[in-house]
Amino acid sequence: METVSRESVVGTVAPPRYQRHVDGLRAIAVLIVLLFHLGVRGFGGGFVGVDVFLVISGFLITRLIKDELDETGSFRFGRFYLRRARRLAPALLCTLVCSMIAAALLFSSESLRRFGAEFIVSIFSVSNLYFWMQADYFDVAASMRALLHMWSLSVEEQFYLFWPATMVLVFRGSWRARMPLLLMALIAVSLFLNFPFGSGIAAGSTILPDAFADGKQTIFYLLPFRVFEFGLGALMVWMQPSPCLAASPETRLGRWMAAHSVGVADLECLTALALIGTATYAFDSALLFPSFYALMPCVGAALAIHAGDRSRLSCVLTNRVCVGLGLISYSLYLVHWPLIVFWEYTLGPLSWRERVLIGGLSIVLATLSHRFIEQPFRSGRVRLRWLVPVVLVMLALSVSMWKTSAWAWRSVAHGPIEVRGGAEEFHRRNYGGADYPRRGAVETAFPPDLLLVGDSHGMQYAEGVYSELAGPRGLALHIIAGTSCFNLPGFTRTTEGQDWDAICPGVVDSIIALSQSCERKPVLVLSHSWYSQLRNAALLDSDGVRSAARIGVPELIEGIARLKTAAGVEHVLVLGQVPTSGGINLYDELTRPPLFQRKTLEEILAPKPLHAAFAEFNRLMRKAADDAAGTAGSFVFLDPCDALCRDGLCDSAEADGELLYSDGGHLSKAGSRRVIRAFLPEFLQAVGDRLGADGQAIRTAPLQPTSPNPSASP
Repeated sequence: METVSRESVVGTVAPPRYQRHVDGLRAIAVLIVLLFHLGVRGFGGGFVGVDVFLVISGFLITRLIKDELDETGSFRFGRFYLRRARRLAPALLCTLVCSMIAAALLFSSESLRRFGAEFIVSIFSVSNLYFWMQADYFDVAASMRALLHMWSLSVEEQFYLFWPATMVLVFRGSWRARMPLLLMALIAVSLFLNFPFGSGIAAGSTILPDAFADGKQTIFYLLPFRVFEFGLGALMVWMQPSPCLAASPETRLGRWMAAHSVGVADLECLTALALIGTATYAFDSALLFPSFYALMPCVGAALAIHAGDRSRLSCVLTNRVCVGLGLISYSLYLVHWPLIVFWEYTLGPLSWRERVLIGGLSIVLATLSHRFIEQPFRSGRVRLRWLVPVVLVMLALSVSMWKTSAWAWRSVAHGPIEVRGGAEEFHRRNYGGADYPRRGAVETAFPPDLLLVGDSHGMQYAEGVYSELAGPRGLALHIIAGTSCFNLPGFTRTTEGQDWDAICPGVVDSIIALSQSCERKPVLVLSHSWYSQLRNAALLDSDGVRSAARIGVPELIEGIARLKTAAGVEHVLVLGQVPTSGGINLYDELTRPPLFQRKTLEEILAPKPLHAAFAEFNRLMRKAADDAAGTAGSFVFLDPCDALCRDGLCDSAEADGELLYSDGGHLSKAGSRRVIRAFLPEFLQAVGDRLGADGQAIRTAPLQPTSPNPSASP
């Protein structure tokens, strides 16, 4: 907390009273964030520590501005922003510089290119906007983003931009006495906005851009949906301190409080700790957050601030350990996440010993940063202007990483793998569904002979089905794939942020409508990321209401039968769960700087053990297909593991080194071709009546090719 003096037009204004419990609350906030990021059990909701920080910021910044306006009648914006820069910039820049050095030594070309962009947006305090805009299908895992945690600092710094001017305008007008009412209105509006935007704004339905379609990302990253958290902290500035005791003989609670000498502040502090603790333990990343869920930790933080040090429980916050951690909390927040990312990127998932080591190392580095970086700049012993050339040099380097070849010279090609761009570009270029329409016909004007359906793991077979079967034999291939839910009647997805109850049935309706419009029904080719979709799927009843029924293979079989009947098709080919590359992004591994590669070329490309759960799922699906043979719901089940695995080991690359996966789980074009090639007899049997003696599609008119339609699915 800041204790720097402030000058008025008539003299010197005393600094605000130091409140140890606020630093203690900071310590709790940063510790639960640290333990959450370390993956410690019981801290699945530790991300709420960020919300506690925002409440604290709302309180401290509002009190600072109000005190100056009350005592001087004016507010000096230049001094305010200079103090903010002294407080935040030095430790931030130190973390960014150290992270850049580590990224240049460790990251693959694609990871380094992405880091360059993240560095730039971090410097200009727009990280939250960048990560919001990056929330698309091809976005990489958060564990690969060393500067992901900068989003919350950007939110705070954006708050610093508009809040002082807002308060000055209010204090100069007639609304000064009504500031608490205005704050409550602001809190209510911000919280209310979480609900319509949290559900996702469908593209084309409003004047808002398509980026708002992902409601979960929108409300998580953008300031307007976090303002109520700052507002709750600001409101505490106007709340009077609670009395030491508040016992009324008129109520049972009052009599109990009087008998045990329990004060309101004690109840506030106990409630505050309970709310923050419950949110930390009970919440998880699947929640639509912040929304009303954030009220639990935020109200808890506000109560802790209001209770102050008057509670007998305040020792939890005001002891030397908590206060000490609170003082280094800013540096601790900055350093811990890059440390985790670089460690896992280089050495793999953390063991419990490594979690302890990284936690302790984070605290040591934060202490050094606080002592030798934060304090000298805050005291004025070191001038901010010395940071300017550092910022300019680092910006130039980050632009070079981002906009050029991402320093590809650091990587060495392995075998047949050409280092050309990064892992994300490799995925976009080599994914089995790349360059094919997610909705539409592939190079044909004819109705579909083959209709490819599914999520991204259905879309990945576009290359194989077209190049191995449809193209050479003149069959018409149409695709309706790419939407991340089971494309089966009566199914939806449970993840937040989009209206899946409308999107998923809408895709199924499109499949059925296309099939029913055909005089000769197409052969339906169906595939999903079956195992992962099961974890996020739910059933809808006839009224569109979600059912609590458990979903397993029997429900999928019923869904396939319903789709077959509704579409009126005779042949359904179901491609099972792909074995994947074991979650390893092969191209990323192959393009890391040689000094820090975790594995040799042979280890990277060696066959991987088949995931037992995937094998069991495919076994159950094969059995269900055998049981359904000869019935109206019959289908042909094709196990990709038969094409990719042998004796429990699954290939990650062809014999010549060509990668079978474009990322950690999706088949590349080579992988797509290999699977479909292995099952050509089954495909040819399904389309046999559509082929003439020459093996070509029977047509009454010549084929009229059209350009692929790259339209995206919802």
